[in-house]
Amino acid sequence: MQFPTRPWMLRPVLRFFFLLSGLTVLAAPRPPLPPWPEIALFRWSFDEAYSTAASKSPSTATVDATIWAESWSGYALNRQGRHVQPVLLPLQSAGAWPVLGDQGTIRFWYCPAWATGKGPGHEAPLLEMVSGNGKEAVTWWRLAFDARGERLILSAQTAGGWADLAAAPVEMTAGQWRLITLTYAGTNRAVALDAQTVAAGAGLPVIPAAVRPMSALVIGSSLSGLSAEGQFEELTTFPQPCADWMLGLYFNGTRRQAALGPIISLEAELARLPGGGQARKKKEADVVMMESSVPTPPGGGGGSTNNWSPTYPVATNGLRLALGVRLIGKLCLRN
Repeated sequence: MQFPTRPWMLRPVLRFFFLLSGLTVLAAPRPPLPPWPEIALFRWSFDEAYSTAASKSPSTATVDATIWAESWSGYALNRQGRHVQPVLLPLQSAGAWPVLGDQGTIRFWYCPAWATGKGPGHEAPLLEMVSGNGKEAVTWWRLAFDARGERLILSAQTAGGWADLAAAPVEMTAGQWRLITLTYAGTNRAVALDAQTVAAGAGLPVIPAAVRPMSALVIGSSLSGLSAEGQFEELTTFPQPCADWMLGLYFNGTRRQAALGPIISLEAELARLPGGGQARKKKEADVVMMESSVPTPPGGGGGSTNNWSPTYPVATNGLRLALGVRLIGKLCLRN
């Protein structure tokens, strides 16, 4: 039997074989979305996996699946498993302020590995604002789901101690991406799900200016490592509370892409199309190309809008805020 002398000539044969046999390939990330046209403090697209290999084309051999997961926009931050090593975004690093301690907006996509009713089985922290000095730490506020996944709860330090400030009923589905937004200031705050406000009320504690350089936002877990049991994508911060119309515009502009998820297989991609015709053939060629090579996002790394990378920052006051470093301390604050 004589085989083709050019490897590319085998592509139609292999494609036909996969379609007939029903075999699938490993999931692949979709090309990262370009930054949304908006004025933001910081955007973390969690695409550091693209820079893990010199070739800039990560594979299952180079990407740590305990931290990164293939997603609908490059890679997502994976926070599955009851305990994980916390990922922290410092309030101050290299002269930049990615998160403000007194007011702002934090917006991100979240995909639970659980469904409402059964839930994560434990409190699932999404965001946690903390301060510490390497030995002792304090939690200022926390946004989390309850153990059954039935309520989204915002709790914080108050004059009377730790208390729930708001609790909104939710209906979550495993594997479905949802947009979650927290807007906050000293006098008011609001929590939104899919750009719809589900809870609002008095403001969150303002982080004192003296401790902001040693403060951080924990993403996808508590400071002690209790996980959110899900994945995170496209976290963006703003210097002021965002208006509802801004949240709605962004949600409607990206929700269809989020619903696609990663590229599961050639067969699954073709099944999304209404069938036949030139459009299907073009899509088939595009899918083969995407599965064979993933483009590098502009600038590589985290995809921040201010050219500042959140990976492995170290504060000058001795509090190390780094990806994969666990900080566990007493809940008391040293001024």
